[in-house]
Amino acid sequence: MGDRSEHVAERSLPEEVEATTPPARTTTRGRHSLTPKQHICTIHAMKHRTGAATPRPATRNRDQPISLALLLETAQSVQRRLETMLEDVELTSAKFLAIDALARAGGPLTLGEFASRLQCVRSNITQLVDRLEADGLVKRVNDPADRRAVLAVLTPLGLKRRAAGARVVTRLEAELSTRVEPAERALLHRLLGALR
Repeated sequence: MGDRSEHVAERSLPEEVEATTPPARTTTRGRHSLTPKQHICTIHAMKHRTGAATPRPATRNRDQPISLALLLETAQSVQRRLETMLEDVELTSAKFLAIDALARAGGPLTLGEFASRLQCVRSNITQLVDRLEADGLVKRVNDPADRRAVLAVLTPLGLKRRAAGARVVTRLEAELSTRVEPAERALLHRLLGALR
């Protein structure tokens, strides 16, 4: 009788163990599988885990919202990298975008036209042109067609710095491209364009 009871208890043991075993995690090792509530440091911890069993793929949730924090963090990371690289050619991203807009215009712009191309208010463009002029990148000239208007014109130094800044941008674009598979780059462009 005692042997029979012990045998029955041994057979029921796996069910009790299974009932108290926590469910297996279904997250993957990739960054894009993290939910918005998971901290980025989770990636670091998972990369250094040893002897861990391979997790099962997570079930995709079509209703999961886009992580604004991840988008902003990515944009800030790229911005910091660009600023660091532009420092080598004595530019900031704001100054480069300004002289690049002037160069693309193909000629002088009134301050109003300049502000429109940079999508900023007139008071801000005045301050920006002041800084560009102090650096010798831009100069103000009178508009021969309208004495009341002032034109912003790129100087030879401005043209030289713009070319140097363009080379920096090209290098950074190439650097970022190595992080994305060629087949996925077009998709990335479409996704980013949809969020603009």
